[in-house]
Amino acid sequence: RWALALADGFWQWSFREGAGRVTYQRLWAAVAGWLVQERPLAEGGALRPTRRVAARGEQLRWVAAGLAADSLAVRIRTEKGEAVLDTTVVAVRGDTAATRVLPPGHYRYEVRALRGGREAARSAGPLTVESYSPEFARPAARLEQLARGTAAAARGVDACGAGGRPLHATAWPYLLLVLLVTTEWVLRRRWGLR
Repeated sequence: RWALALADGFWQWSFREGAGRVTYQRLWAAVAGWLVQERPLAEGGALRPTRRVAARGEQLRWVAAGLAADSLAVRIRTEKGEAVLDTTVVAVRGDTAATRVLPPGHYRYEVRALRGGREAARSAGPLTVESYSPEFARPAARLEQLARGTAAAARGVDACGAGGRPLHATAWPYLLLVLLVTTEWVLRRRWGLR
C-alpha cells in the first residue's frame, strides 16, 4: 500500500495544543494503520498512554486502539518500585480511558486491556509527569474571591473595590508626559545642549 499527501505544513499541527495536535496524531495514526492493516500488531503495540510525558495536573489518558476492550487494569509504580496507582480498573469509552492525576515524577506503568474479563493485550513502559517551578504557577484563588472579582468586573470596578477608569483612558498621564518632554527640551536649549 502507498499513501501520498499532496499538502504541506502537517508538522505545524504537532506544535499546537489541543485540537490541532489531536488532529495531527489521529491523521497520521490512521494513515499508518491503513498502511499496515494486514500486518499483525505486536503484543501491546496498540495499548499505551496517549503521551509518555504528561503535563502536571492532567489526567493520564490511555489508548486501547483496535482491541475492543471494555476496561483497562492500570498499575503505576515509582522508579523505586513503590505503588502509586495499584491495579485500578477503568472503563474504556471508544478506544480511550483516563486515570487520576499523578504528582510530578518518573514512573513505570503496566496496563492490561480486558475484554469480557479476559486479558486481550498487555503493555508496560516508562511514564513521566512534568514538573515545573512553582513560581510559574498562579496561586489558587478561593471560589469566593473569584466570584467577588467576577461580580466587580461586571460592575466596572476592579476586584480591590476601587472604582474609576483605567489609567490609559484618562488624559492626565499623557499631559504629564508631554510636560516632562517639553521641560527637558527647554532646559537643553538653555544649557546649550541642543
